[in-house]
Amino acid sequence: MKLLRYPGDLRTTQFVLPSLESNIRAGFDVLMDQAGIRLIVSAQVDDMPMLRLTARETKGVTLVPPVVVKDELESGVLTERHRLSELKETFYAITLTDCHIRVLQASLQEGPAVSFWLDIAGSRRLLC
Repeated sequence: MKLLRYPGDLRTTQFVLPSLESNIRAGFDVLMDQAGIRLIVSAQVDDMPMLRLTARETKGVTLVPPVVVKDELESGVLTERHRLSELKETFYAITLTDCHIRVLQASLQEGPAVSFWLDIAGSRRLLC
C-alpha cells in the first residue's frame, strides 16, 4: 500500500468523516476548500464512538481526534497517516459532585488533536 501524501493524495482517497455538524469537520472542510480539494466521502458519522468503530472496520482514511482511538493506536490496529496542526478538538467530562458541577477538559498535550488514521486490519504494516 502506498504512502498518503498530504494534500496531493487526498483527491483520490476515500474518507470517513465526522458529520457536517462537527467542529472538526467544519474546520477540515475549510482547509480542503482553501486547497481546492474535493474529497471522496464514503461515510459520515454522527458521534465519536461510532467514528472509532468505523475507523477500525474500514480500509479508508478516517478524520478522527487521536484521543478517540488511543487504544487502537497503541495496539497497532490503526496507524497515523497525517496530523493537521490547524485543527483542534476539545472534549469535556461533566460530573456532579456534592451538588457542584465540575467540568474537566481532556488533556491533549501530546500534540495536534486531529489526525488521519488508516485501518490496516491486522496487517500491522507501518505506512508512514
